[in-house]
Amino acid sequence: MTQAIQVPLASNVVYVSGTVNGVSTTWTREDGNIWGTVADKAEDNTYRVVLSMLTTAGQSYTDSVTLYYGLVLITDRTLADVQNKTDKGFYNATDLNRVGSAMQYLAARFADNGYTIDISPEIAWTMEDIPTQSDMTAYLSYLGTLRGMLALPAGTPETPSTMDFLTYVTANNIEKILEIVDQMLTNSLLAAFYSGEVYSGEVDA
Repeated sequence: MTQAIQVPLASNVVYVSGTVNGVSTTWTREDGNIWGTVADKAEDNTYRVVLSMLTTAGQSYTDSVTLYYGLVLITDRTLADVQNKTDKGFYNATDLNRVGSAMQYLAARFADNGYTIDISPEIAWTMEDIPTQSDMTAYLSYLGTLRGMLALPAGTPETPSTMDFLTYVTANNIEKILEIVDQMLTNSLLAAFYSGEVYSGEVDA
């Protein structure tokens, strides 16, 4: 099985080569500044992309980014993670990309099943990027849009109002919301299936 990978690059990039999870792949410009390739599907839905790029001015440079396709969520951060400075104790580009990709995944699921949803989360943050206040406002707005698509069970965390002074609890809640939305969407689709033509009116023999 394979996975289509897409990365937005600068408009002056004219040639790209690189690897996905350590395997060389062929990259082509797909639409505007979007470059894409096809890679072997990863069991954990995580794709570590390393690119070498050539610009119109003849300059070459490399960059890397980790992308996620599907729901790869972290909801079990603890105070110990923060105190011991584990990977889960920080919130950085990796988290933003993972959550953004989960948002894209859910938006596609909704769209495939007839829901209208308009979100465009960023999924190619690098460690050098510094998100602006407007970036984070949009990030939470997309989360709120997804949270509002379905009736969710009592106890579902509320969408945070700000990313300022982010705690491990809030970081967990952001991803718990997406986890719950995914499950409730699955439940609603199963309910529609069981009430449809396949089972509707069925009686015991």
